[in-house]
Amino acid sequence: MKFEMKILNVFRLSNGRTVLGGLVANHPQLIKACDCELISEEGVRQRISLEGEQIVKKISTNDLRALATVENVMLTEEEAQSGNWRLICTDNG
Repeated sequence: MKFEMKILNVFRLSNGRTVLGGLVANHPQLIKACDCELISEEGVRQRISLEGEQIVKKISTNDLRALATVENVMLTEEEAQSGNWRLICTDNG
């Protein structure tokens, strides 16, 4: 099932992973590994391969999600917090 995330923040971890945090509405399932596009009103900035969600139990009333990648994400913390950026799944993640 495809999804769309409104990005609220970006975290760069010491192990090389980048975690994108944001809102994913109407997608109750765990998100599997998938390919996504990092997009704003100006268009696609980057294509990213995401790892699957790594949570034990999804709380059904919480639309906040965290998705990680080992790729270098071309998004600053300020851009992420602006609310103008989205991740759009391009396959059946």
